[in-house]
Amino acid sequence: MNKLSYQLALITCLVFGLQFAQAQNAIIKGVVTEASSGKPVSGAEVFLVNTAYRTFTTESGRYSLEVKPGNYTLASFYLELQGPQLEVKLAAEEVEKINFELKPLEIYLDEVETSGKREEAFSISRLNSVEGTLIYEAKKNEVIRLEKLNANLATNNARQVFANVPGLNVWESDAAGLQLGIGGRGLNPNRTSNFNTRQNGYDIAADPLGYPESYYTPPMESLEKIEVVRGAASLQYGTQFGGMINFLF
Repeated sequence: MNKLSYQLALITCLVFGLQFAQAQNAIIKGVVTEASSGKPVSGAEVFLVNTAYRTFTTESGRYSLEVKPGNYTLASFYLELQGPQLEVKLAAEEVEKINFELKPLEIYLDEVETSGKREEAFSISRLNSVEGTLIYEAKKNEVIRLEKLNANLATNNARQVFANVPGLNVWESDAAGLQLGIGGRGLNPNRTSNFNTRQNGYDIAADPLGYPESYYTPPMESLEKIEVVRGAASLQYGTQFGGMINFLF
């Protein structure tokens, strides 16, 4: 046998061997549709899990995948859509038809119940619905935490301390910071006369029911927090229309 004849014989063996190998393969084919509308999904990926076998659907949603015989896990995926993973067992020259209905990606989490106080990591927070014997449900309120605040506490700068509390009017008529001047609900801020002013829960106005002006403001550097409750609070504190402000050491 000359060299040319040997090469022709080798090529013939390779061609027949390749055809025989292809004849031993199995074929998976089917259609991929969207579950909600039933429309075919174009460009969806169909693959065998943990293998290199994969293909994409045509415009009509059809796919065909030629693989070696064996046991596989078949899956399909598209943008924000996925189908179930199916176990398939393929024999030589077998043609398996498997259709997919893709559904939106969903993850169901276990139900978790939590309890405790509201987050205290920020300079402004809210009072709980019930604090001791006091009820704050449906009351607009804020709690200013001085240690979290970026303000000049040494000068009792009311504009900086109450800057994050919405709806307050602030007067800076006293440079020394001894007399606080804030008002809520559009009321006059003059000496905080429309707020029931308290220190650690006790009223510190000179005449709470007659002329409730605040002649004294606790030093901000010694405070832990300031509670501000807007709205008429006569049932709990007094007759002031603005609400209540409580300085807590």
